[in-house]
Amino acid sequence: MVDTGASMSILPHTSNAAQSGPKLVGVQGTAIPTWGYQQKSVVFGTARFTFNFLLANVATPIIGVDFLKKFRLDVSPSLGTVIFAATGRPLIQESGQFPGGGPRRMLSGSPTIPRQQSPLYNIR
Repeated sequence: MVDTGASMSILPHTSNAAQSGPKLVGVQGTAIPTWGYQQKSVVFGTARFTFNFLLANVATPIIGVDFLKKFRLDVSPSLGTVIFAATGRPLIQESGQFPGGGPRRMLSGSPTIPRQQSPLYNIR
Protein backbone atom coordinates (compact mmCIF):
# COMPACT_ATOMS: atom_id res chain seq x y z
CA MET A 1 0.00 0.00 0.00
CA VAL A 2 1.20 3.52 -0.74
CA ASP A 3 0.60 5.57 2.42
CA THR A 4 1.43 9.29 2.31
CA GLY A 5 0.78 9.42 6.08
CA ALA A 6 3.58 6.91 6.75
CA SER A 7 7.01 8.46 7.13
CA MET A 8 8.78 5.10 6.67
CA SER A 9 8.47 2.27 4.15
CA ILE A 10 7.89 -1.05 5.87
CA LEU A 11 7.89 -4.77 5.06
CA PRO A 12 6.01 -7.31 7.22
CA HIS A 13 8.33 -9.30 9.45
CA THR A 14 8.20 -11.28 12.67
CA SER A 15 11.08 -12.66 14.68
CA ASN A 16 11.93 -14.14 18.05
CA ALA A 17 15.15 -12.09 18.00
CA ALA A 18 15.45 -8.97 20.11
CA GLN A 19 14.08 -5.86 18.44
CA SER A 20 16.85 -3.92 16.71
CA GLY A 21 15.11 -1.25 14.66
CA PRO A 22 13.83 2.22 15.49
CA LYS A 23 10.81 2.69 17.74
CA LEU A 24 7.65 2.67 15.65
CA VAL A 25 4.19 3.69 16.84
CA GLY A 26 0.97 2.81 15.03
CA VAL A 27 -1.97 5.10 14.31
CA GLN A 28 -3.64 4.21 17.62
CA GLY A 29 -0.46 4.78 19.66
CA THR A 30 0.48 1.09 19.92
CA ALA A 31 4.19 0.19 19.78
CA ILE A 32 5.11 -1.86 16.71
CA PRO A 33 8.13 -4.19 17.00
CA THR A 34 10.90 -3.60 14.41
CA TRP A 35 14.02 -5.52 13.39
CA GLY A 36 16.22 -3.22 11.33
CA TYR A 37 16.30 -2.76 7.57
CA GLN A 38 16.46 -4.97 4.49
CA GLN A 39 17.23 -3.86 0.96
CA LYS A 40 14.65 -4.96 -1.61
CA SER A 41 13.81 -4.00 -5.17
CA VAL A 42 10.28 -2.91 -6.01
CA VAL A 43 9.33 -3.35 -9.66
CA PHE A 44 6.49 -1.33 -11.22
CA GLY A 45 6.22 -2.54 -14.84
CA THR A 46 9.64 -1.73 -16.29
CA ALA A 47 10.72 0.63 -13.47
CA ARG A 48 12.87 -0.88 -10.69
CA PHE A 49 13.49 0.89 -7.38
CA THR A 50 15.97 -0.52 -4.83
CA PHE A 51 15.32 0.67 -1.28
CA ASN A 52 16.07 -0.16 2.38
CA PHE A 53 12.74 -1.11 3.96
CA LEU A 54 12.17 -1.25 7.71
CA LEU A 55 11.21 -4.75 8.91
CA ALA A 56 8.27 -4.53 11.32
CA ASN A 57 5.37 -6.52 12.72
CA VAL A 58 2.74 -5.15 10.31
CA ALA A 59 0.19 -7.01 8.20
CA THR A 60 0.77 -5.23 4.88
CA PRO A 61 3.83 -3.82 3.12
CA ILE A 62 3.81 -0.02 3.09
CA ILE A 63 5.47 2.41 0.70
CA GLY A 64 5.91 5.58 2.75
CA VAL A 65 6.98 9.14 2.15
CA ASP A 66 10.69 8.22 2.47
CA PHE A 67 10.42 6.01 -0.65
CA LEU A 68 8.36 8.59 -2.56
CA LYS A 69 10.88 11.36 -1.77
CA LYS A 70 13.96 9.30 -2.65
CA PHE A 71 12.63 8.41 -6.10
CA ARG A 72 10.80 11.73 -6.70
CA LEU A 73 7.37 10.10 -6.95
CA ASP A 74 3.98 11.66 -6.22
CA VAL A 75 0.59 10.11 -5.49
CA SER A 76 -2.17 11.23 -7.85
CA PRO A 77 -5.62 10.50 -6.42
CA SER A 78 -7.27 11.82 -9.59
CA LEU A 79 -5.35 9.26 -11.71
CA GLY A 80 -5.46 6.59 -9.00
CA THR A 81 -1.74 5.93 -9.35
CA VAL A 82 1.79 7.02 -8.51
CA ILE A 83 3.50 9.41 -10.93
CA PHE A 84 7.05 10.56 -11.63
CA ALA A 85 7.22 14.09 -10.13
CA ALA A 86 9.60 15.45 -12.79
CA THR A 87 7.52 14.38 -15.80
CA GLY A 88 4.01 13.74 -14.46
CA ARG A 89 4.18 10.35 -16.19
CA PRO A 90 2.31 7.64 -14.25
CA LEU A 91 4.01 4.43 -13.21
CA ILE A 92 0.75 2.72 -14.19
CA GLN A 93 -1.35 4.41 -16.84
CA GLU A 94 -5.14 4.83 -16.54
CA SER A 95 -5.59 2.34 -19.36
CA GLY A 96 -4.11 -0.32 -17.12
CA GLN A 97 -0.88 -0.40 -19.12
CA PHE A 98 2.59 0.32 -17.95
CA PRO A 99 4.52 2.92 -19.91
CA GLY A 100 6.20 0.82 -22.61
CA GLY A 101 4.53 -2.40 -21.39
CA GLY A 102 1.58 -4.64 -22.16
CA PRO A 103 -1.89 -4.53 -20.61
CA ARG A 104 -2.22 -5.05 -16.86
CA ARG A 105 -5.13 -5.15 -14.45
CA MET A 106 -5.48 -1.83 -12.61
CA LEU A 107 -5.83 -1.68 -8.86
CA SER A 108 -8.39 0.64 -7.41
CA GLY A 109 -6.64 3.49 -5.61
CA SER A 110 -2.93 3.41 -4.93
CA PRO A 111 -0.86 0.32 -5.77
CA THR A 112 -0.38 -2.29 -3.06
CA ILE A 113 2.82 -4.26 -2.63
CA PRO A 114 1.93 -7.93 -2.20
CA ARG A 115 4.10 -10.43 -0.37
CA GLN A 116 4.26 -12.41 -3.61
CA GLN A 117 4.47 -11.25 -7.19
CA SER A 118 1.57 -9.31 -8.66
CA PRO A 119 0.72 -8.56 -12.28
CA LEU A 120 1.40 -4.89 -11.44
CA TYR A 121 4.71 -5.12 -9.59
CA ASN A 122 6.74 -7.28 -7.24
CA ILE A 123 9.39 -7.11 -4.55
CA ARG A 124 12.63 -9.02 -4.98
